[in-house]
Amino acid sequence: MLKILKERLNVRHLFVGYDNRFGHDRTEGIDDYIRYGQEMGMEVFRNQSYVLNGIHISSSVVRNYIRQGEIEIANQCLGYPYTIAGIVRGGEQEGRKMGFPTANLDTSAFGQLIPPSGVYAVRARLMQTMATKPAMMNIGHRPTFGGLEMTVETHIFNFNEDIYGKLLLVSIECKIREERKFDTVEALQEQLQIDRDLILKKFELEKDNDF
Repeated sequence: MLKILKERLNVRHLFVGYDNRFGHDRTEGIDDYIRYGQEMGMEVFRNQSYVLNGIHISSSVVRNYIRQGEIEIANQCLGYPYTIAGIVRGGEQEGRKMGFPTANLDTSAFGQLIPPSGVYAVRARLMQTMATKPAMMNIGHRPTFGGLEMTVETHIFNFNEDIYGKLLLVSIECKIREERKFDTVEALQEQLQIDRDLILKKFELEKDNDF
């Protein structure tokens, strides 16, 4: 790899991660990088680890937090909200019947890590636009309706445009609650109203704290 960087890209100074390893079974590390670099006339530097609240930040650490649904900690590590993308597809329209129309996201083409099942406070925006809107997202199997496949559904507050076939970007702020099965559709509808009010209050508080 170093040979390619030097001969094809004329790299003179290379910065590598503090724990980066390479070679067969990842047996070579920073000292080997430095030695190979010297042989080729390339200066190799070791980046210092980034530590946040005693945690050494790395891509694997961030992925683990996302897998566990610890979105707020993952966002702190990243320095920005974790964002997923999806094409809006047609769904069963159950949310619309309850007054909570959702954008059903097909995320299969993007190879993203999807957080575990649950309800999340998010901000959504269409690709190639700057305007973001508060929203809530449900990831899961829609147990109240006997769903089997995992879905990613986003209800955008105060929004009623036709966005089928468009690319939607969803920045995840935090997890609100676990997904669960409700005895009736009415009970689910009541919980969705509670979720919406909680998320709107959260975003309003954040807005107030910006000043």
